[in-house]
Amino acid sequence: MPRMRAVNAGSDIRLQPLSAYPGLATPADSDAARLVALLSGSTEFGTVAFGTEGGLFDQAGIPTVVCGPGSMEQGHKPDEFVSVEQLAGCDAMLLRLVEYLRAG
Repeated sequence: MPRMRAVNAGSDIRLQPLSAYPGLATPADSDAARLVALLSGSTEFGTVAFGTEGGLFDQAGIPTVVCGPGSMEQGHKPDEFVSVEQLAGCDAMLLRLVEYLRAG
């Protein structure tokens, strides 16, 4: 700001949020997280700093876990990708979900 105002005293920067989501922090021992762990075969849970509608569902009382193929290290940036192996893992999880629901 000082360098900008040295050129033009009326210079200013103002930030205004365009959208916001409530945070989502589903406990790893919740029923929803345990079901995803069972279906995915993984208990690796974490939090990431990006927007998702998951917080809105959670806020409405709907147990929520966000999961899917890919990695945030590869997603939402130039040259993002999801590997064929990751898609195959997602397909396998969805098939386990179908079987779980049929057995339920």
